[in-house]
Amino acid sequence: MAKIRAVTFFLDPPSWEKGLLIEYMAEAGSRLRQALSDLGILGNVWSIRLSLPPLPGGVDPVEVAQAAQEALDESGATFSAAVHLDAGDPRADLLPEALESPGVYGSLRLRDPGDAGRAAGILVAVSRRDPEEATRLAIDLTGRGLATPYYPMSSNVAGDEGIALALLYTGELLAGARAGRIAREARSVFEWALEQGRMIADRLGVGFLGLDLSPSPWMEMSVARVVEVLSGVPLPEPGSVAAVRRLNEEVWEAGRGLPTTGFNETMLPVAEDNVLKERTLEGRLRLRDLSMLTVGCLAGVDMAVIPGEYGVGVVRSLLADQLVVQRLKGMPLGMRLVVYDGAAPGSKVRLGKFGEVPVSSL
Repeated sequence: MAKIRAVTFFLDPPSWEKGLLIEYMAEAGSRLRQALSDLGILGNVWSIRLSLPPLPGGVDPVEVAQAAQEALDESGATFSAAVHLDAGDPRADLLPEALESPGVYGSLRLRDPGDAGRAAGILVAVSRRDPEEATRLAIDLTGRGLATPYYPMSSNVAGDEGIALALLYTGELLAGARAGRIAREARSVFEWALEQGRMIADRLGVGFLGLDLSPSPWMEMSVARVVEVLSGVPLPEPGSVAAVRRLNEEVWEAGRGLPTTGFNETMLPVAEDNVLKERTLEGRLRLRDLSMLTVGCLAGVDMAVIPGEYGVGVVRSLLADQLVVQRLKGMPLGMRLVVYDGAAPGSKVRLGKFGEVPVSSL
């Protein structure tokens, strides 16, 4: 049965002063949690999330991250996307420290291709401080932020407070793929979620921004399995990109006329999908394959682990390729990558709540 993967509350702080920010975010998180409880749907929601706008000039990202974590602890909300900076901003050097707060996520907006090397260096620095922290950092290749319920790139770029939902509905997609009716199965999920989202927004007295329709996995609830049913071959063999595109088109058809926000494309995060983990361990799915898959999905290079020896040079080259893909597609695109010192291609490493994750080769 489908679940609400995330209810995300997009916030517009009246002040960025630490004490006032804690008070505002904690109150928002408590209101959202209470609304879900009052509506009787708290048990069907995986995570409660609070998203902030990109940081204004002069605001300390470490203090904002600390404020966000205190607000999460006080309110019972799950995560906060709190620290969003341009890659060229000197404050981006503070991201490794800011992401020490375990419930805080952030993004680096790559507006200028000339900052790709700097973005790569910061990503490596975050990974080397703590590989788990790197799972909470995205490189925003679109460079302008995105009102999506999916983290880490989620930021309030619209200005007003509002609610958006992300879904976990791989079971319905798999049944639809096997029966040749993906759009029909997805549409029923979307209509149910739309009703939930509007009730939540009405209860809070804020706007409903929409659904992010992106098919996303969690371990055994695999999106890659759906893609393989459609293609008839293991990822990433020929036919895989076409199958990803077909899944996107079925989802877009199912969502026609509905309020949407965010990515609305197939997600293939290696550390979150057991089939992708298997294909990586088999040696079929390499870093170059993940990069190639980006032409069909929103982030082919997503939640992948690579050896520390690859370093800044490989990350910078990946960013260069992904920037080209983003320009060709003209759609939102992000990248999450963990650079793990001492890991060898084909081995497995422990990565927090993601469990054992295979290390990708080039």
